[in-house]
Amino acid sequence: FTLLAISFLTFFAKATVLTVSNHSNSPGQYTNLQTAVNAASAGDTIYVHGSPTNYGTITIDKRLTLIGTGHKPNKTNALVSEIGTIQLDSIPNISGASGTKIIGFKLSYITGYLGGTHHIEIKRNYFHPGSTKINITGSGWTLTNNIVRAGNINVNNNSNLIIQNNILDNSFPL
Repeated sequence: FTLLAISFLTFFAKATVLTVSNHSNSPGQYTNLQTAVNAASAGDTIYVHGSPTNYGTITIDKRLTLIGTGHKPNKTNALVSEIGTIQLDSIPNISGASGTKIIGFKLSYITGYLGGTHHIEIKRNYFHPGSTKINITGSGWTLTNNIVRAGNINVNNNSNLIIQNNILDNSFPL
């Protein structure tokens, strides 16, 4: 009976795809990224269109997949998906954002929260020069195929950290 109930729930548990664009020439379901994050359910995917305007600071408190355009799309007049700061979780020792994936953005700062945010995947992002920072808290973070320019990566009590195939250009040591 338990196996049948789990199968039934799995069949009806469907993730949703949401789209966000703050650029009038490329409409999305949402114009504000934080509004889309708030409306999403755990397990949803949010596609973020390229825009000449930064999407600002966001806080993620549930497991989501955010996918941007990549830091340098191969197009004429390419627009990138840029986020200033991503805060994963907002309550100490509660890790709702664990399992989140951040793929294809131009970023300046990403951080977990006190008590640890676990199993975060950061892929194919560009961390631009300036106050660039990746603050790793929790276990099981994976940083793959990112470019980190003149910034630093802080590792706080992390186990099972994987950093592979990244370009760390003038970055501070781990």
